[in-house]
Amino acid sequence: MRHDDALAYARRILVNASVDAWRKRHGEVVSDEAVAAHEPVVASGFEQVEEHDRVGRMLATLPPQQRRVVVLRYYADLSEREVADQLGLSLGTVKSNAARGVASLRARYAEEGLLS
Repeated sequence: MRHDDALAYARRILVNASVDAWRKRHGEVVSDEAVAAHEPVVASGFEQVEEHDRVGRMLATLPPQQRRVVVLRYYADLSEREVADQLGLSLGTVKSNAARGVASLRARYAEEGLLS
């Protein structure tokens, strides 16, 4: 430690000690039930592959422009503006194609009995 940093070092030690003491007094106790309630359900490898294949087949039924918009919007997680810029479309066209594509996919899922 350099001599001119001694005060900053001492302050950091005091802050850390204070935070540690506060955490010990106000520590959060997590029960097994709380953990179980928030654990994600993980599908087996086979179920994941099967679901991926099903989604791919359903996406293939969409018209090309709707498919591109849905994939960029929801799989690539781009904003509507980014999708519009990427595909050279207006923002309204992206919104309508995304809405129609998602509605079509939902209808297909419902037909297969996959949505409740």
